[in-house]
Amino acid sequence: MATRERIVTELTSMAVLYQQALTVEALKVLSELWEEQFNLTPDADFVAACKLARAKERFFPAPAAVFQALEELRSSRAQSTLALPEHARGPEEERRFSINAAMARIAFRDERAKEYFTCREEAKKGEIARKWLGENYRERDEERPRQRGPVHVGELCGVRQ
Repeated sequence: MATRERIVTELTSMAVLYQQALTVEALKVLSELWEEQFNLTPDADFVAACKLARAKERFFPAPAAVFQALEELRSSRAQSTLALPEHARGPEEERRFSINAAMARIAFRDERAKEYFTCREEAKKGEIARKWLGENYRERDEERPRQRGPVHVGELCGVRQ
C-alpha cells in the first residue's frame, strides 16, 4: 500500500519540481485524497509511477496521470518477463516444438503429412515424424545443453544462433 508518508514525500517533491506553492493544509488534503486513490498500490510501484509521471507531465500531475504511468510500468514489466529463462521451453518441449514446426511446414506442401497432427499416440507420432523428417528428426539424447546466464531473446526464439 502507498503509505501516507510516501505520498506526502512524492507530493512535496512534485510541488518543488513544478514550483507549486502548497500550504500544509492543502498538502494534508491532497495526501488524503491520493491515499484513497492509491491505497492498493505498493510503495515501490507508486514511487516509480510518480517518477514516470514527473518525466512526462508538463504540469503538476493529477492522480489519473500517475495511474496511467502505473499501467505503463505494469505492462512493460509483463512484456519483459516473457524473455526470462524461466519462461523458456524445457529440452523436451523444445524438441516437440521443433518437430511440430517442421511437420507443419511439410504438411503445407504435402497433404499426407497431416496425419501427424491427427494422431493421438506419441509413439505413432514419433514414427510418422521420423518417416517425414528423416535425419532431421531430433532424438531425445541429441538435446543441446540449456544455456545459462545472459541469453539474447532471438536465441530463445530460435531466430538468432
